[in-house]
Amino acid sequence: VLNLGGHNVPRVVADLSRLPEITFEDLRPIGHIYSPALDKFHMSDQGADFVYSGSAPILFMLPNGLKEILDYTA
Repeated sequence: VLNLGGHNVPRVVADLSRLPEITFEDLRPIGHIYSPALDKFHMSDQGADFVYSGSAPILFMLPNGLKEILDYTA
């Protein structure tokens, strides 16, 4: 699926599904730091590639390089 498995490089998936609503600050520990002054994200070298949000979609546009995984029903 997409670029997972097979001969692809390993990917990092962060599970934030336990949070009631995901905010900009919740992405900081997984390597995606938001700057309100610049209205931009900075990705650290060890930033996650995917974020699993469970059944609650993230309500803002994610930075380039970060993809969201949702439950099928969502």
